[in-house]
Amino acid sequence: MARTLVGYFIGLIMSVCGWTVIAWGQAYVPGEVIVKLKSNGKSSGVFFSKASTKATMNLKKSYSKMNIHHFALKPGQSVEEKVFELQNDPDVEYVEPNYIFSKPVTESESQTLSYEEMQVEIAATSVDYPATGAPIHAKAIWSSLTVPGAKPIVAVIDTGVDINHPVFVGSQAIWTNSDEIPNNGLDDDGNGYIDDVNGFNFVDNNGNMYDDDDHGTHVAGIILGVGQDIYTAPFDESKIEIMPLKFLDANGVGSTSSAIQAIYYAVHNGAKVINNSWGGPAYSAALHDAIVYSYNKGVTFLAASGNAGSDNDFNPMYPASYLVPHIVSVAAITDIEQLASFSNYGRDSVH
Repeated sequence: MARTLVGYFIGLIMSVCGWTVIAWGQAYVPGEVIVKLKSNGKSSGVFFSKASTKATMNLKKSYSKMNIHHFALKPGQSVEEKVFELQNDPDVEYVEPNYIFSKPVTESESQTLSYEEMQVEIAATSVDYPATGAPIHAKAIWSSLTVPGAKPIVAVIDTGVDINHPVFVGSQAIWTNSDEIPNNGLDDDGNGYIDDVNGFNFVDNNGNMYDDDDHGTHVAGIILGVGQDIYTAPFDESKIEIMPLKFLDANGVGSTSSAIQAIYYAVHNGAKVINNSWGGPAYSAALHDAIVYSYNKGVTFLAASGNAGSDNDFNPMYPASYLVPHIVSVAAITDIEQLASFSNYGRDSVH
């Protein structure tokens, strides 16, 4: 707890003073930066009108409600030089590289569990690992779930989802944007995304939803399998809707900017829960602010603690390690309710 409080106050001081620690040892997208401008009513207009801004950067995406902007640098500009330059700009609150995140590197995806074995894992009555020791009771909660109106939407930010998989088709689990007309090349609902009928693909920047890695499909199947048999047809109708949001590519790699877009999309299109089975060691202030934005909108944020077998209290893994109240940092357990050997843990930071 002491470490958590220290981390909180350090973060608060950094925020007040306008400091941002740049993780230069971490991977980032070449030729791109993310900038947050000061919220004083004039910095945005001043910054975009500067000759230096026009001469060295092209705007790729803006998140006006957060005053965050994603830029591509023009040829001849280095990320390091631009970051150092903008850190001294009076209109800039912070600037950082467009950090890279990825799916967990250690997976046990090849293990196939029966429905009964899965229920043993998700209906655990106690969990003996060095975090909170709190019971899960997932199946009991799911069984008690009643949906009087629209089904709760769970956004899965990952490598995509195979929306044509028989389990998802048979259970009617995939979210559908009823205000969007499929494949007409138009943004029918005016939300800024064309043909986003079943979510959005931020890798290819289109509504074509697929999974070229299988990780996202695996994750979505686990979420659906918490409450129903996903091994035996016919499948029960799902009590939730899964919103696929692809930001990781075929190698399981994605950027901060794409993650922010996915979070922003989920919040503004009705998701009540956002699942994030990915991460990295780089602290991104922009990603933190996007998650805070989701918190202020009443969305629950689930994040994998990581699969490196390390202590997140001392070696943070983001987004799971951000100090935002609605984040639930999730470790992996075995079928005998023990911490999985590959799972990250943390007495203060993993739930």
